[in-house]
Amino acid sequence: WTDGEQVLVLNRCRCAAREAELAAARAFTSEEGNCDREDILKAMNRQYTRESYLAKVDEIRAAIPDVTFSTDVIVGFPGESEADFEGTLAMLRRVRFDMLYSFIYSPRKGTPAAEMAEQIPKEVSAARFERLLALQEQIAGEDNAGYVGNASTVSISLDPNGILSASLGGTKGAVSVSGGYE
Repeated sequence: WTDGEQVLVLNRCRCAAREAELAAARAFTSEEGNCDREDILKAMNRQYTRESYLAKVDEIRAAIPDVTFSTDVIVGFPGESEADFEGTLAMLRRVRFDMLYSFIYSPRKGTPAAEMAEQIPKEVSAARFERLLALQEQIAGEDNAGYVGNASTVSISLDPNGILSASLGGTKGAVSVSGGYE
């Protein structure tokens, strides 16, 4: 996030918290577990630190307790050490993202990252990716268990023919809802 984007997001969250019907919101963030590595953050064109990122998460959660967070994570960016990857996993445990968009870094010809030393072997990146997904699945399962048996306001999704699909829709916080209905 740029400073301007951070201020905009925080101001929007503060406004949303004042509105009862918007008590549950969703925050999209872009995160990289290497937040302690300024060299990697700079190479990825990130403009924040781990501490500033977590401070924003905490501020948003204080303003909107039911907020849901999603994030993007790149696994295997050049120079990512095992300790850096463990930092990514620690960030997932700390923030407890509701949704994770993740992928394995792949070099793109002509980009600065493609020319960087310390390219991560594909098998190492693949193994880390599987660990990342397993942790996120565990977190999502734990957090989503709290929804079972509870009533929520849901936006209903219909298929192109106007028929209610097996996937009913999502809550205000964009938690997917499926199953039976009354």
